[in-house]
Amino acid sequence: GVERDGPAARAGLKPGDVVIAVNGDPVRTQRDLARAVADQRPGSDVALLVRRDGRDEALNVHLTALAEKPE
Repeated sequence: GVERDGPAARAGLKPGDVVIAVNGDPVRTQRDLARAVADQRPGSDVALLVRRDGRDEALNVHLTALAEKPE
């Protein structure tokens, strides 16, 4: 899910998006997604491939630490 004004929403994800790849690596389960994101450092940029409204869309996401809020 995507919480309104949460980290995923600020990164450009929308409700209903399905992440299918992180940095080119396939995401098949929620655990795959959690592991792929956890392996990245805060401040890094990540390439996501999401399925949105039946089409694949590429997003570049800047990861922040969970407690950080953008300016």
